[in-house]
Amino acid sequence: MSNAFTGQPGLLSVPIDRKSIMAANPSIGSAAKWFWWIAALSLINTVLIHFGKLVDEMVASWPKLPNSKPASPEKT
Repeated sequence: MSNAFTGQPGLLSVPIDRKSIMAANPSIGSAAKWFWWIAALSLINTVLIHFGKLVDEMVASWPKLPNSKPASPEKT
């Protein structure tokens, strides 16, 4: 594959052997696994934030009972 701008062969023209790269430097694989963990936890965090807003809106719009009184503080 050649570079679209210069017509010269680029870095993509050389096939990448991922197994040999991982064997030569195992920290790359470890870093890649951390990337996926962080991405997954970020997605979970985003879903929980939006779900929490939905729950807050549902509770805020819940009708109040007509005879409800605020809880009185307990006497000790």
